[in-house]
Formats: sequence, structure tokens, C-alpha cells
Amino acid sequence: MKWIDDFEAHYDYDCSYIREMAKSSPDGFKTFEGFLPMGSYSKTLSKNELWVAKISSMLTEDCGACVQLNIKMAIEAGVDISLIKTIIQAPENLEDDLQLIYEFAKSVSLGSETFTDLQAQVSKKYSSEQLTEMAIAISSVKIYPTIKRALGYFKSCSLYTYTF
Repeated sequence: MKWIDDFEAHYDYDCSYIREMAKSSPDGFKTFEGFLPMGSYSKTLSKNELWVAKISSMLTEDCGACVQLNIKMAIEAGVDISLIKTIIQAPENLEDDLQLIYEFAKSVSLGSETFTDLQAQVSKKYSSEQLTEMAIAISSVKIYPTIKRALGYFKSCSLYTYTF
């Protein structure tokens, strides 16, 4: 499929698992395609807030290729490279609001015990619409590594040195 080829070439990302889905289960693949817009949904969050949530969540789900893909997409969306580096290398140095989103996204993704306290803090600081967008951002990045693992493509994930 052309869009898969284009995506793979543009992001230098291995889409073998997506091709496998398209080949082995066309109807399942159509369902997957219908999900794709969820990953870019944002109306009220700033691009920094959105990408902190997405990358933070992805860091709990994947060890490399998908995080690198999200780095490239964040840069393409206009997120400052220094912010992306901070998320990856020194999240404790994020400004307060972004630190809260980082901790919240990680907590939700990991199902950690701090989730309820962080959810209460986020709910006080952000509107219901913004919280919904964070929930969508956090959950949308989880599907790709999950599908890759379930289809046996987990070996494509490896320890990674990120490029910015």
C-alpha cells in the first residue's frame, strides 16, 4: 500500500508489522486504519503538552523504534528539540506543568500507585477536554508496540540511541 511505503520512507521506520496485518487480515487492517487519526487528535492541549504525554507514555511501552518515530513526529510538529531531549534524558528538569503531564502519563501507562494522586492534580489544573485529550494521547501510543509484540515483531524493538 502506498501510504505504508510513504510513511516508512518518510520516517525511516519499519512497517513490516503493518504490512502483515494488511495481508493476513484485510478487515482487521481496516479497523486499524480507522484508529490511526486517534494518535494525532488534539484541540486544546499545546503541542508541548500533547507530545510530553505521548512520548512519556511511549517510553513505558517501547524500547526504541517507536520512541524514535515519536521523536521525529514531534520535531515535525514543531516541538523544540531541547524539550524532546529533556523528556528522554532528564525529565526531572521539565517545567512544572510539563513535569506533571510527564509523571501523569508515565503513571497511567504503568498503572502505578501514584496514578490517583496525579490524576487529581491534573484534573485541578486542566479542563475535562484537555484531560480527555491527554487520555487519548497516552492510550494511542500504546497500541503500536502492543500490536508489534502480539504479531511477533517485538524483535524489531531494541535498545536505542535516540537521534534528534
